[in-house]
Amino acid sequence: VKYTDIDYAVVTEAATAVAAGGSPFQRATYRYTPLLAWALLPNVWVHPAAGKLLFCGADLCAGWLISLLLEMEHVTAHLQGVSVAAWLFN
Repeated sequence: VKYTDIDYAVVTEAATAVAAGGSPFQRATYRYTPLLAWALLPNVWVHPAAGKLLFCGADLCAGWLISLLLEMEHVTAHLQGVSVAAWLFN
């Protein structure tokens, strides 16, 4: 998705600024929390796609938490599966 890729590039550029000792707000279009720039420092240090793996892992954790919460509420296994699938394929 082009819009998401543009945001990802902006945040990666902010992470590059943070890695150099600067501020993520050096770019006028940066409108996110500074924690996001810090979280994407592996994009600078390891590989440009490292942040995408981080986001994938966060989505998987969120899907697991959705399943856990629905199980605690005694929701049927089918509805749990549908709910997690809706989250992961969104």
